[in-house]
Amino acid sequence: MAQTTAAQYAAIQAAYDHFNMALWGGALPQCLITFQRKAKTLGYFRGGGFVSRTGGGTTDEIALNPDGFTGQSDLEILGTLVHEMAHLWQHRVSGRPCRPAYHDRVWSAEMQRVGLMPSDTGQPGGKTTGQRMNHYTIGGGAFEAAAVLFLAPRPAFIWQSAGGGRSGTPPSKVKYACPACGNAVWGKPGMAIVCGNGAAHPSVTAHQNMAIHAKIGGQIVMMV
Repeated sequence: MAQTTAAQYAAIQAAYDHFNMALWGGALPQCLITFQRKAKTLGYFRGGGFVSRTGGGTTDEIALNPDGFTGQSDLEILGTLVHEMAHLWQHRVSGRPCRPAYHDRVWSAEMQRVGLMPSDTGQPGGKTTGQRMNHYTIGGGAFEAAAVLFLAPRPAFIWQSAGGGRSGTPPSKVKYACPACGNAVWGKPGMAIVCGNGAAHPSVTAHQNMAIHAKIGGQIVMMV
């Protein structure tokens, strides 16, 4: 039987290594990836967040919120990881670090280069810089292509929070997001929707069933 902790962390490490190579050519240093339940946040980056107990030195932290996994497709969770990896890139590689938790033009431009569009609303037309920021997948971009390759042989994640951290009254509408290409539509809960862009990714069988991502209680969950 696989060890629960080892299996979950092996999956997230594999994702980090895959996107590091696919989007940054392996230029990002290793960091400590953690799971943190932080309200209204899907993830965050903390430069030098950990110090060694055996002789000095520090490492950066990327945290993902497992409460946010519930109701999200693997594509969306991987987008959160890459969002935070872009912060690590700016902090360690770009030579133009930014103040903690802020999303400036350098970070925004890098996000767009790798195939994620910054948006404070998570939708087209939102602000692309600011203190709290979401994003959406750019169709046909580098992130989408890398994610399709990563997800083709297996799901990205094994465990999520039981029930998730987004509480509230049942939504009247939910967001149906394709895990392969990021195409999304809103509709009533329980609808059976098939993505019409299936020919673009014939190797991804999950493309035929769009994962439900519920927006509950009117809250917008951000990443920092």
